[in-house]
Amino acid sequence: MGPDRRRNSRIVNGIENLLLAPTPKVPDTLTHPSERFQATKRAPEAFVSLQLEKVGLRDMMLNAFLLRKQTMANRMKSLDEIGKVKRDVIVEYCQKFNCRMSHYALRGQIMAYCNSLRALLEDFPTIRDTFFMVGQPQEKKGLRDSKEGLKADPRSFQPRPRCLLSADGKVFLNLWFLPHPSEVLVMFKTLPEKAAFRALQLTLQLIAPLHDIVAYLFSFAKLGNCPTCFEFPLSANSLKGDWGGTEGIGK
Repeated sequence: MGPDRRRNSRIVNGIENLLLAPTPKVPDTLTHPSERFQATKRAPEAFVSLQLEKVGLRDMMLNAFLLRKQTMANRMKSLDEIGKVKRDVIVEYCQKFNCRMSHYALRGQIMAYCNSLRALLEDFPTIRDTFFMVGQPQEKKGLRDSKEGLKADPRSFQPRPRCLLSADGKVFLNLWFLPHPSEVLVMFKTLPEKAAFRALQLTLQLIAPLHDIVAYLFSFAKLGNCPTCFEFPLSANSLKGDWGGTEGIGK
């Protein structure tokens, strides 16, 4: 066998070895985020289709226009009157669509505040486990978690309900309960549109200031105070606000 044939044989064998070699695994850090999260299970309510939300409202708008056109056939003789009716139904459509989208916006803000509160409480597990109640995914509610389960009994302590508001959004139950995002997605969905909007608005009005207060206190706690001051039972070391130095910014 000549030197040229031996050289070609080595090249062919090298190519075959490369083709038969196992493909190295790509690290997770190099993969695209969408590929990593494809296997993650998401609740159906987490996806919002704008086109699907528009379909029903658009049909209602067209039906309202045809109905008004029939009832006002004798008076709608000019193009200006027809245009006015069209503008009215379009304004109603936009208002209804805005109200529908505001529900999703409120749910998103509530989830953002609850997730931020959970992240803040991770650094203070003693306070979290002592005072707060963290919701679980797909959590089932019982009678004691409703307004019907609230009964005054001075002879015994009753467990706190695992709900911020009652199912109808009218009764305040427990400020220290942080609902899970899966619960926020479906809460108050069985109520009429206006009642659900008001209940979501009240929920946000309760969660937002609680988040700001907790964030302020925890930030103050981390500036110049040792972590043992926040252990339970409380340490004898008193909290101090002298982290601002001689200017006394923290006092």
